[in-house]
Amino acid sequence: MLAAVLATSFVADAWGDPRPGAFARAAVGAIMFGLVWKLWQLPGRHSVPAYVLWSSGWLVGLGLIATAVATAAAPGLTFAAMHLTFLGGFGALTMGISSRVVATHGGHGPAGEDRILTPLRAALLASALALRLGAEADPGHRAAWLAASALAWLAAWTGWLWAASRLSAGRRPST
Repeated sequence: MLAAVLATSFVADAWGDPRPGAFARAAVGAIMFGLVWKLWQLPGRHSVPAYVLWSSGWLVGLGLIATAVATAAAPGLTFAAMHLTFLGGFGALTMGISSRVVATHGGHGPAGEDRILTPLRAALLASALALRLGAEADPGHRAAWLAASALAWLAAWTGWLWAASRLSAGRRPST
């Protein structure tokens, strides 16, 4: 049923009024992240990768809700709200899951995840989001904010790729 509501939400967008679709996606997101991910509980494993995955759920959920509210009440903030979902939530989710896949498929277990997704890489992802939101808040310096955000994003993923490739090759990744 939730998948049908989600699919229908995009049809509403195509009809020219993005508000019903945005609210439908926010409702589906709130239900999924509340009931499936149980975001009110801290992660069972207290590690950077676990907290990055947990935070990604919050960012996607809050981003979907913020997008719905902005679409209805403050259209100028819609783009910033969408960045909570996509850059923050899905970016962190991708890095968290990718770290888990590389580590577990390589036989390295949770310790391997910790060597790939470090506090520095998590901080760079968070910085990329904060800097991107800065571009929305300070349009006069938009290009500088976007450049800084892109550099933080690239640094996070370049470091991740370096560590993942070293772990896959059997060498210890560096921070």
